[in-house]
Amino acid sequence: MIAPAGGEVLSMPLGLGLKAGSWQAVMADYPGLESLAVHRRFDDQPVRFLLPDTIRLVSNGERLPATHLVFPGYRSGTRGKLEPLSILQALRALTGSGYQVPELDTQRVECILRWIAELNCSALTYSSTTEALALLDELLGSK
Repeated sequence: MIAPAGGEVLSMPLGLGLKAGSWQAVMADYPGLESLAVHRRFDDQPVRFLLPDTIRLVSNGERLPATHLVFPGYRSGTRGKLEPLSILQALRALTGSGYQVPELDTQRVECILRWIAELNCSALTYSSTTEALALLDELLGSK
């Protein structure tokens, strides 16, 4: 998903790359995952790609207002938690996640900073999909 100049989120029907550390966590939701080909990312991490037709998305081209920006992190055996992030922490997490902006210039950087400043930014740590969904429901219910 991307945030256009208006700060809305636009669904992008692309494959979802799952790193090896997350395969076990989502196996129950995507039983065919273990039979998918393993590819190597630019940093040599093994990934498998879920194709767009296997991922539940909003309607292609539908724009929705962005209210939250959540950076998930799976940690086996830990208790799930949501931690608020400052603008700087969110920007670091966004750039660290590989978010790329074509033709990055001062105007685009300022636009991204304004966009992040308007969002509720959080880090989500979880050890199960059920736990992650419950925490997200809690977060979104408190708008």
